[in-house]
Amino acid sequence: MIGSEKPEFAEKYNAWYASPLGRVCLDLEKAAVMDFAAARPGEKALDIGCGTGAFTLELARRGANTTGVDQSENMVSLARSMAAQDGQQVGQQVGFTVADAEALPFHDDEFDLVIAVTVLCFAAEPVRLLRESLRVLKPNGRLVLGELNSLSPWAWWRRVKRRLVKSSFSGARFFSPKKLAALLLENGFQIEGLRTLLYFPPVNSSLLLRQHRFFERVGGRILPDRGAFVAIQAVPETQKEPSC
Repeated sequence: MIGSEKPEFAEKYNAWYASPLGRVCLDLEKAAVMDFAAARPGEKALDIGCGTGAFTLELARRGANTTGVDQSENMVSLARSMAAQDGQQVGQQVGFTVADAEALPFHDDEFDLVIAVTVLCFAAEPVRLLRESLRVLKPNGRLVLGELNSLSPWAWWRRVKRRLVKSSFSGARFFSPKKLAALLLENGFQIEGLRTLLYFPPVNSSLLLRQHRFFERVGGRILPDRGAFVAIQAVPETQKEPSC
C-alpha cells in the first residue's frame, strides 16, 4: 500500500547508507548500475523504486532528465529534500512522485532509460513490474536492474536474520542471476550484460572494508556468480537483429 510504512523507516534507510558498510555498498552498486545505464545528457530516465533518491540524483548529475518513483510518501519526501540540497548539480533535471511500480503513471514509450534497484525482490508481482518497465521504455531504450543475489552468502545471512528479528527483508524474495535473466527473457527483453559484485563479508567494520577491492578482485575471479548484488543490462526484444 502506498505510504503505509512508518515515517522513521526512510531515515533508517538513509542512515544505513551513511554507515561504513552502506557507503562502500552504495559506491560499488552505483558504479555498476551507472556503467550499464550509460546515461547521456538530455535523455529521459526513470528510477523505479527510487527510495531516497541516490541513483536518481546520480542519473541527473550525468545530464539525464530523471524521474524517481516510489510507493512510499516518506521516501519521496526525503528524496526531494536531498535533491534540494544537491540543487546546484542536478538543477531542474530531477523530479519525484509517489506511484506504484506495478502501475506506472506514464505513457507508453516515454523513457530512454529505466533503472530499478532492489525493487523486484519486494514486488508483489515481479512479472507485472517488468512488463510495466517494458511498456514505458522506448523501443530503442534500455533497462538496468540491480538485485540481491540468492546465491550469495549475504542472502543466506538475511534468511537467517529475518527468522530471528523483524527486518526490511522479511517479505523479500531473492533471485539468482540465472533466474533474473530468465524473467527478463520471458517478458520481452534480451540481456546485454550481467555481473555480480559485493564479495566482502557484510560486516560494518572500517578496517575490513578497507580491503574491499581485494575481496572484489578475488571473489569475482573465483566465484563470478556469487556476489551479493546482481546488475543486469537489458533491452527490448524488438532491438534484436532479425534472423536470416
